Amino acid sequence: MASILTLRANAKVNLGLHITGRRDDGYHLMETLYYPVHELYDEVELEARQDNECSVEMIGMEEVIPMEKNLCYRAFKALAEVHPWGMPGVHIRVRKRIPAGAGLAGGSSNAAAVLRGLRDLYLPEVSNDMLASLAEPLGADVPFFIYNRPLYATGIGTRFEEIPLDLGRYKVEVETLPVHSSTPEAFRGLDLAALPAGGSLRESLQCPIPEWKDRVRNDLEGPVFARYPEIARLKASFYASGATFALMTGSGSACFGMFPI
Repeated sequence: MASILTLRANAKVNLGLHITGRRDDGYHLMETLYYPVHELYDEVELEARQDNECSVEMIGMEEVIPMEKNLCYRAFKALAEVHPWGMPGVHIRVRKRIPAGAGLAGGSSNAAAVLRGLRDLYLPEVSNDMLASLAEPLGADVPFFIYNRPLYATGIGTRFEEIPLDLGRYKVEVETLPVHSSTPEAFRGLDLAALPAGGSLRESLQCPIPEWKDRVRNDLEGPVFARYPEIARLKASFYASGATFALMTGSGSACFGMFPI
């Protein structure tokens, strides 16, 4: 490779997150629409090594993640397993800007950037669909970032479909809080029996955006807002500032607002 290849790993928001059930293995079934936020991104650098090893350097992140659990390292290993003659070594340097624990999927985006970058350099014959299959065991959000365009998702969030969506008259603004909202805790606090019945997210997203406030929801807001009321206040602040629609993304703590332009 060139001595250093630099990629942007952008964030995402969920335009709705309807939980529809739970599998026997613990994964929840859902409807969501992943929407890329290109203005907020981490930088991922791939630097060639002289051996076949992989090392990872995280800059701007306080949490120390063991190498075997680091998604960038796991992404390298996943692609190395299908490389016919052995993946060349790489040092992965991530400059973090996307807050952790905010529901913006920065770690998943980093892993997808590693997969895309190494694929383009060493295995260009691997299609996006094949790369997404390799990405799925890394996390439910990772395959979306292989395609990195608005996608309606079902199952555990890895079955994708494009649906008509026109946000051209709106801008999406994202704000975060210094709160680490745990995804497992959010799902543990979820009462499936208490969730609203009916109302397909797919159908709701086809309605005019001013109607989304009453139709499009994030089912994780209940347990997360109960634990962190400041996130509920952040969402309310978007409406107070004139947003047509606002929502918590993922399991929080970030919220976003859609403003007419």
